[in-house]
Amino acid sequence: MGDAVTITTTTSTTTTTTTATTITTGGNGNKRISHTQKTRVGVPQWVRVMIDIMQFQDCKIHLNTKDHKLDRFCIDCVGSFCSQSCSDHQGHEHVKIRRYLLHEVINRPDFQKYFDCSGIQGYQTNKNKVLFLKSRKDNQQQQNNKDRRCNICNQNLLDASYCSIQCKVF
Repeated sequence: MGDAVTITTTTSTTTTTTTATTITTGGNGNKRISHTQKTRVGVPQWVRVMIDIMQFQDCKIHLNTKDHKLDRFCIDCVGSFCSQSCSDHQGHEHVKIRRYLLHEVINRPDFQKYFDCSGIQGYQTNKNKVLFLKSRKDNQQQQNNKDRRCNICNQNLLDASYCSIQCKVF
């Protein structure tokens, strides 16, 4: 049985809220962080961390295996892991990150269980609706009839306010 530590921080700006973080260390040494941690109204801290660290890098522990890309993000541990490490995160909430057009994407139905995806442009790939994790800095932006653009990075859009999860969060 692990020890629970609670840290509470209060700020007075309009974009942040009071956050209460509970970090529990289990018998296996893994840390679990409460899902209620927030940095902006409605934005869990783990979403910001996921955006910052997910880059489809090689897993340094499992380099000699077939599936060694860090393509999953554990919401409880707030970190990335490869498919070879799934047993270490058994019972944890996690999402799978995929590659599409050389960018990281996440299945919208999987992600909307944990985050409000409204206003983010969705794309269809292999019969799945996906969201881009990070802003796409296209040099060859095509014009569309509606001339809709991302509120943050000015990327052309079809029917949304944000081109990616990153633009909605930051």
